[in-house]
Amino acid sequence: MSQNTMRMVVRILGVTAACVCSVAAPQSGTSQSSAPARGYVHDLSRSRFKIGQNISLELDSPQLRRWRGSLGAWAIDPTNNWSMGLLDAAAPTGPYILDEAAHGARVKAYFIDAGLPADQIRDVRATFHGFGGGAVSGTSVAAPFQLESINSILTRAVNGVPVIESVAWAKMTTSGDVDMECVFWPPIDAAVVERAVAFQRAMAHPAARAAYLAKLPGQVYRDGGVVIHHTDASIHAAPTAYVSYDVTLAPQGHAAMRHFDESGTEFRLPQE
Repeated sequence: MSQNTMRMVVRILGVTAACVCSVAAPQSGTSQSSAPARGYVHDLSRSRFKIGQNISLELDSPQLRRWRGSLGAWAIDPTNNWSMGLLDAAAPTGPYILDEAAHGARVKAYFIDAGLPADQIRDVRATFHGFGGGAVSGTSVAAPFQLESINSILTRAVNGVPVIESVAWAKMTTSGDVDMECVFWPPIDAAVVERAVAFQRAMAHPAARAAYLAKLPGQVYRDGGVVIHHTDASIHAAPTAYVSYDVTLAPQGHAAMRHFDESGTEFRLPQE
């Protein structure tokens, strides 16, 4: 879990939470006259998060509105419309859907029914939570891994271009309740989408792509291609989007992606 994510979890549940280079400023390419690619704001009225009874608005600040029920808390940041729901540590959980495909289909349908644009869903990924499966030591054999729950994660693309920071994920029970969820799916300005599509089309030509990569300050070890980034939920303001060609320029598998604009100039995102 990243430091930003951990800070967000603490903001939701408060004290009851479980569980070197020279860079240029990025150009957002915003346009006042262009219609944006539609975003999605998840609110408590459309959520199936299992918040419980006696729901009250316990925090109403410029950067966070948080509701608490008998089982957990659900919150939204009014500045950027990021939202999350988490159960309290003592709240009952599950039972969960333990088939990855079935869980993913249910979560996908849940968010589409709530209003998330179906044509922007790039794919459905999963993380798995369980116990057992430790290393074998001497004559002792660890218990086999036992799956406890699945989180299904919707990723985003607009007009075929991946939008890296957008996400909608949930952990769903067999009854259709949601024990955990998080949504951040802001609108993307049409001018940014148009630039990204044009850039992606240009990079589809091998000679143009080779010429572009040759301008970068090092050998490309991992090529992420043309993507759209936007400011993440740690930035308390309306999200701003950027067009980027993402690569790693170091051989280490954990090396961070670096961002370059259409001219090959490197930039960093505000959250970086």
